Amino acid sequence: MNLWLVNKKRSGHKVDRVVIKNTHTQKEVFIRWLASEVTLVWPRGKMPIQSGTTYLIRLKKSRGHYHRKIIFYRIPAHLSIDAKVTEMRKKGCMNQAAQLEGQRA
Repeated sequence: MNLWLVNKKRSGHKVDRVVIKNTHTQKEVFIRWLASEVTLVWPRGKMPIQSGTTYLIRLKKSRGHYHRKIIFYRIPAHLSIDAKVTEMRKKGCMNQAAQLEGQRA
């Protein structure tokens, strides 16, 4: 899984410092995100993804902090697209459900 952030939210420096915190365990990892990289690979070895867990992602910038809370939910791979979309909507993942629906066309 990769993280992505529009350039205007990035610091404009050569390297951004990203902090990912598991709000359940309070564990944090610190990652360097080079300005030349469009996406940042999720550090699964240092921060395993747990279904239903909230993660706080912060990007330290010179003029404050950018932060978002995200929750990952595991959806069984064997489900049909319609069933996956239904499960995503039940969990409040409307944008992701809409993206998946667009793949049916």
